[in-house]
Amino acid sequence: MLLVLIIMIVFVVMMTYTLRFIVRQSHETINQTQEEQAFGVADSGVSYAYWLLDPAGGNYIPATFPAIIDHVVTDDLGQQIGTFSFVDVATGTGFVQLRSIGKDASLVDKCQSIAIELRQLQAGEPYMITQWNHQVGSLCT
Repeated sequence: MLLVLIIMIVFVVMMTYTLRFIVRQSHETINQTQEEQAFGVADSGVSYAYWLLDPAGGNYIPATFPAIIDHVVTDDLGQQIGTFSFVDVATGTGFVQLRSIGKDASLVDKCQSIAIELRQLQAGEPYMITQWNHQVGSLCT
């Protein structure tokens, strides 16, 4: 009887720690997924900025580059997955510099930031991304 009791106590302790481990791993996996989704949303902002300067897209010139705040990004089913904003926008003749900040829809205090520079190397040519920097740990503003 004593042996059965000791085995039961060991089993309960092992199950408790196993369940704690599973819950912790689950939270870390969800957190990682949301960070990856925020990065994808920020990268969507980079693609959108590139499209805005494309003659076949938005056809903006750098001086008229729009301020974008909380642009909604959706998935294939039309569900909102996050928002991106452009901050630190600097424009000049033939270039645009900005930071695209992506936020996950369900965890907006976690964000990812990508700083880019788009340049037109020669007049009449399309803009090219000349700098791209994933800014890990940058602020969400």
